[in-house]
Amino acid sequence: MTDREVPLFEELDDQQLERVRAIASEKLYAKGEILLKQGEKADTVFLILDGAVRVTAIMAEEDELVGRDEEVLVKLKAGECVGELSFVTGAVPSLSVIAEEGARVMALPHDKLRELLDSDGPLCRKILFAMMRALAGRLRDTDRELVLSRYFIRGR
Repeated sequence: MTDREVPLFEELDDQQLERVRAIASEKLYAKGEILLKQGEKADTVFLILDGAVRVTAIMAEEDELVGRDEEVLVKLKAGECVGELSFVTGAVPSLSVIAEEGARVMALPHDKLRELLDSDGPLCRKILFAMMRALAGRLRDTDRELVLSRYFIRGR
């Protein structure tokens, strides 16, 4: 997948996309490598160009999840992004993101991305709305899973 095909950039014109490319770097993660670690400061938004990652909750012994070290919540593939929630809120990640089968990503450092968005109102609007759409889609999926879980827990 090219960066032009990433949904986060679908509304950007060529000049805006070039400005984003100027602050980005491409990185490769091997299977099992950590992109974002639960509870540790995050400073990058990652756009998955190829491969996949898994979003997991790393379980501590006191969590009493017998026989499990991690709980995989979702697998994300090319075109999706991670780290945007920490970018928007400034909070540390509540989940870890691990390369599932290897991943090629575009890395956007928070400080450079914030500076770019501060300097270009139309670009800022386009990228933040795209992030909101992605987050809203994940929230919708989580709502659906929660409803299904409650339904089955109640035995209906």
